Amino acid sequence: MSAVETSRLDGKVALVTGSGRGIGKSMAIELGKRGAKVVVNYANSADAANQVVEEIKKNGSDAIALKANVGEVSETIKLFDQAVEHFGQLDIVCSNSGVVSFGHLKDVTEEEFDRV
Repeated sequence: MSAVETSRLDGKVALVTGSGRGIGKSMAIELGKRGAKVVVNYANSADAANQVVEEIKKNGSDAIALKANVGEVSETIKLFDQAVEHFGQLDIVCSNSGVVSFGHLKDVTEEEFDRV
């Protein structure tokens, strides 16, 4: 028996922030493959998020794309509320969203550090 077979998530609902691309996309798809229903969060690219939703559905699970800037507390609360409203529960949250700040570490301000 493989690790995937022993790590089923049937009946669970997972939310992955920033899951329209990159690592978040891979996490969302894998959670769906393991049986979880998935909330695909995005900030800007609805098309990319909807493609992830379609891939999850193609693999046999359910998913929804929800827009929210998780850097804003009010939007994050709304995101969680929408997830529970849609699926009736929320069991797993993967905080994947990030902010990129370019430059030398010595030049990073305290505000930039807190934002990241």
